[in-house]
Amino acid sequence: MVNEHLIDAIKESGIKKGEIARKIGITHASFNNKLNGKSDFSVQEALKLINVIGYSSADFHLFFCSESRMKEN
Repeated sequence: MVNEHLIDAIKESGIKKGEIARKIGITHASFNNKLNGKSDFSVQEALKLINVIGYSSADFHLFFCSESRMKEN
């Protein structure tokens, strides 16, 4: 399932998806697959992602806890 709230926050950050992918340590293709719900973000990737787009770890629940799509790493 696509997380529209996360996609909107990424757009609002003004940071290109390829740059975000590089900063969290995954490929652009992998990042797109995760955004589109084809695979899951690890907890570490999710935490890095929200920090890169300007949110704190306290905001994790805004993007990920409403869905049971996280896997422990």
